[in-house]
Amino acid sequence: MDWGMLLLGGVVGFVVNWCWDEYKRRKKIADVNRRYSFLARRYTNLRNGTTATGGTIEITQNGDGTFQVTGFNPDGTTQWESDLRMSPDEDGVGTATYRYNGELDHGTQRVVYFPQEDILHVQGINQSTPQHREFFHVWKPHIRRDRILT
Repeated sequence: MDWGMLLLGGVVGFVVNWCWDEYKRRKKIADVNRRYSFLARRYTNLRNGTTATGGTIEITQNGDGTFQVTGFNPDGTTQWESDLRMSPDEDGVGTATYRYNGELDHGTQRVVYFPQEDILHVQGINQSTPQHREFFHVWKPHIRRDRILT
């Protein structure tokens, strides 16, 4: 038995396996990037799906396919920020963690995109209180997807 060839085969197998895993990881990121890039825009924030808060939501996409979400007050100052990850496996569904600027207020959000209405439903849980208060918002885009010029 040639130990050198055996060792070389093990190293080559390890490298090929690592390259394959890296390819699959990057492909998954590219698929999410491509599939959800249109979410990057400004939204009106509707509390309980009906009442405008007066503020706006801005979603920008990061290079890794995740999104930076910023909630603005009516005067344009930043109220809170969130990191959103859309699921590569569950169509139109994402999760986010949010935190208010300068406060200990934070929590999680479950975001669901409804393509027929071009809106996002956001169910959140405030995790900075023992009661874990739940809330519901609808984010309605300022420019609808079917009206975006490509």
